[in-house]
Amino acid sequence: MKATRKNRGIREPEMRLPAIAIYMAIMIIGNFVVAFGYEYKWDWRIIVIIGYTAAGIQVAALPAIASTYAVDSYKPVAGSIFVSITVNKNLWGYGFSKFITPWIEESGYIKPIMLNMCLTTLWCLCAIPFYVYGKKFRGWTAKSSVHKM
Repeated sequence: MKATRKNRGIREPEMRLPAIAIYMAIMIIGNFVVAFGYEYKWDWRIIVIIGYTAAGIQVAALPAIASTYAVDSYKPVAGSIFVSITVNKNLWGYGFSKFITPWIEESGYIKPIMLNMCLTTLWCLCAIPFYVYGKKFRGWTAKSSVHKM
């Protein structure tokens, strides 16, 4: 709301991106709790209540923020954006579920869960250039056929 007021009442898609930081922090905490909790056999309540709650929040919030930003930026191709998001999300989930068990058996819980956390953090950090230069990026594509549908 503050950013919209500063921008004379005009809401820009980039104004929703700072919210990623909060959920990224929750995601990092949750992944640490799950990985180290499993590895060092913490009480199950800590893993479930803190770790899984944080994981559930980040699984819902991070894609929602990113997809809303993408749709706000390119409304005419919202359907294609969501197809791409769904395909990528399902590939990530399949890959994680396919390879996590053998990797955990070989290396323990920390390495695979921390790698997943680091990769998720990397993709979330991509929001920074979009926050800073998003309006310029949208300007580059303003005359694209995507906007004329």
